[in-house]
Amino acid sequence: MPPEPEDETKKKKRRGNANPPPEGTAGRAAASLRPTPVFGESGPPGPRALGPRAPGFSAILALLLASLLIPLGAADALSDPPRRVRAELVRAIPKPPKFTQGLFFHEGILYESSGLYGESELNLWKITETPAKAAGITRGAIVPQRVLDRREPVKTVKLPPKVFGEGSAFVPSPGGEGYVYVLTWTDRTLLRYSLPDLNPVMFPATYPGEGWGLTLKGSVLYRSDGSNMLWAHDPDTFELLPDKSFPVTETSKDPLIRNRTPVSLLNELESHPDRDLIFANVYLTDLVAVIEAGEENSGNVAFYLDFTELSRAVRNEHGIKDRGLCLNGLAFDGNGALYATGKNWPVLLEVTFDWPEVPGVETGAETGAGKGEEGD
Repeated sequence: MPPEPEDETKKKKRRGNANPPPEGTAGRAAASLRPTPVFGESGPPGPRALGPRAPGFSAILALLLASLLIPLGAADALSDPPRRVRAELVRAIPKPPKFTQGLFFHEGILYESSGLYGESELNLWKITETPAKAAGITRGAIVPQRVLDRREPVKTVKLPPKVFGEGSAFVPSPGGEGYVYVLTWTDRTLLRYSLPDLNPVMFPATYPGEGWGLTLKGSVLYRSDGSNMLWAHDPDTFELLPDKSFPVTETSKDPLIRNRTPVSLLNELESHPDRDLIFANVYLTDLVAVIEAGEENSGNVAFYLDFTELSRAVRNEHGIKDRGLCLNGLAFDGNGALYATGKNWPVLLEVTFDWPEVPGVETGAETGAGKGEEGD
């Protein structure tokens, strides 16, 4: 059977949207920096969203009576989408631009998997403290206070030239130092490298669909494929675990409706070190979906982390106009600090944010990622 024609999303992902549409006006240029709607522009769901059949008279009457019991203004709050929380810059770290697809810390080293055919790599970086002046950065709104210890990575592993590298994660192994797993985009092949030498290890593991993001949460590996699904896999065999996989949705706060809106284009993934949450880049936007991943409410978007202002600053500072070179890459370090970058971005951002009050999600007075162990 001939391969299916490549759709535009796949083309943009592969090429980085190498030929963006011309910006005819200043207004259009500004609009190109605005986040793409997360769940489309098709409007509110129709009656089928309430069930297989349209509600009868008794159901409509119950809804009308319930609405009379809701205090003034509360009805709008019930239908509000998850709130957006602004990401605030702590520091920016210059780094060589890579087509970032995966990012994580392990034992103080930053691992970055990158894509593009013939250019896919696994790079290891070490971050050190240095005064901003010593870093040679004297201009721009984003001033670094930490730098990579050198312009070249600590170690580089070239991926096979015929694969498009994607998300990556550290996976521990009994009696060993663990492995680095790297997804491939459409080859449905998982690459495995042993630590500490990063030698490739034969691993006959495949998976259905595409590989986008990967993270280890507890004893389960979660994979994204560009849809609204997080697919669960056994870390040892990479066998698919359907009963632990779940869709990611925005859930209505109205218990009478219980509508769920899919959140698609989930990309790079990162697990919070000590909360039942998975952070997911939403492809072609400046938003990170913060997803509940506990035993209850798995797949519900608790809130969005909004990088709009920081992304705009990076784009303006470095002249990045290609919409396909978007925010992608999230990593918690050993102190619980959150880092982010983007495709071909020459900078790594350390960020903080105020935890919102979300039912079922632990909150506190602290800002940022909170303290905990290393992210996956």
